[in-house]
Amino acid sequence: MVTLVHCDTPSALYNPLRELAKAAADHGVFLIVDAVSSIGADEILFDQWRVGVLIGGPQKALNAPPGLTILAVSKAALDRAREVGRETFYMNYFLWEEWLEKGGFPYTMPDVLIYALKEGLDKILEEGLSSVFQRHKAARLAARRAVEALGLKPHPQTLECTCPTVTAFKTPIPAAQLRRHIWEKYGVLLAGSWGPLEGEVMRIGHMGVQASLDHLATAVAALGAGLRDLGIDADVEKAVDAVVEALGDGENRRGTRRVV
Repeated sequence: MVTLVHCDTPSALYNPLRELAKAAADHGVFLIVDAVSSIGADEILFDQWRVGVLIGGPQKALNAPPGLTILAVSKAALDRAREVGRETFYMNYFLWEEWLEKGGFPYTMPDVLIYALKEGLDKILEEGLSSVFQRHKAARLAARRAVEALGLKPHPQTLECTCPTVTAFKTPIPAAQLRRHIWEKYGVLLAGSWGPLEGEVMRIGHMGVQASLDHLATAVAALGAGLRDLGIDADVEKAVDAVVEALGDGENRRGTRRVV
């Protein structure tokens, strides 16, 4: 068994799921994928790529509140689970299989969350998957160009290795100080990191409705203004122009909502 985080949000590292899934399947190994931050933002062909188990969540690119788990299990993984025969309640595929055949849940369903997820999925399907995926790629490019225009160093350095839903970058002053200043003065919340990168990088999310001109321009303008407030030379206009250039056409404005 191999486990993989498709989009590692603390570092913004985007692992090559398609290639790694093929390698695992070719070696007869089940691949379990955390796709919480990528599902709904990029193409994932579960059956074609021979993924064993895929776990997603509604609270990222699917535009719904947290509280649900989205789970896909291949027939091969189900068959292997039957061979193992371990009886549990939590993470029991067969309990769910039995109840889904009945058209119900094995416990009181969180109906409000399910309706919210349906609304998020309806919006994605209304826009069209290809448009949604392209919008996230455009947002990734826009965020990277804006960060570079502000004189900051993206992390990872290669665009193709960066998640379509989040952009991380190193800061010339302590990230916690910059984040706090931006929040307190401009009311814009930018993320930090944790683990090995805690205190070293900040992050701008661009997932779901956030992968839009208004959201990114607001985040970039606040970031640039915060840098200038704290004595760092930052070309805010150039950074915002980079976002507009990458996301300013009609197709990439879909999903946009005004926040300022």
